Amino acid sequence: MRKRASRPALPLVAVAVAGLLGGCLPGGEDGPGTGEPIVVGMTDAVLATDPAAGYDPGFWLVFNNVFQSLLSFPPGGVEPQPEAAEQCGFTDRASRRFTCTLRDCLTFSNGDELTSEDVRFSFERTLRIDDPSGPAVLLSSIDRIDTPDEHTVTFHLNRPDATFPQKTASGAGSIVNHREYPAGALRTDGRGGLRPLHPGEPRRGRVRLRRQPRLGVPLTSGDPTDT
Repeated sequence: MRKRASRPALPLVAVAVAGLLGGCLPGGEDGPGTGEPIVVGMTDAVLATDPAAGYDPGFWLVFNNVFQSLLSFPPGGVEPQPEAAEQCGFTDRASRRFTCTLRDCLTFSNGDELTSEDVRFSFERTLRIDDPSGPAVLLSSIDRIDTPDEHTVTFHLNRPDATFPQKTASGAGSIVNHREYPAGALRTDGRGGLRPLHPGEPRRGRVRLRRQPRLGVPLTSGDPTDT
């Protein structure tokens, strides 16, 4: 197994959230908006805002507040629950075929609709870039990804992998906009997620999350209100 390159850790990392927002609300109204920043401290440095480049908890805290995954962990829970997906599950007995159906009403912060193409692109992009400090190693069981329609994505695995749902719920499963992210290179500005926040560039291990110009989906368990 490839060994990840280590990144230096700082004594304290603060993530400042500049707004608690919701999207896709009834009547097209925005959720609550302003207030004092929430500061979250940790011992892991946040040195990247591209999900293909981050593996450690400091990175994933940012990713969970900017990007969505097919599944996510509820507060205090250990079993992944549907997030961007309406439902997910293995469709064979060998745990080698995993299919998800996407929810309706999913848009990126720029208004682009999220489809199964974005999901496939995101996973294939992480594997293609294979950043030494990234999460590609978690996705090594993926053989190929099929997208028979805009709302369905099927992962064909090269070996049984009962932990694949947990992997898709981690930062490794962050979904990016295929129109906005380069297929073979990292992006540094952190924009292009579904959530109503986007990060600035990391400075001294500190990242400030700010409101997106458009809203994507309602607040869920991974949003700043629960951090």
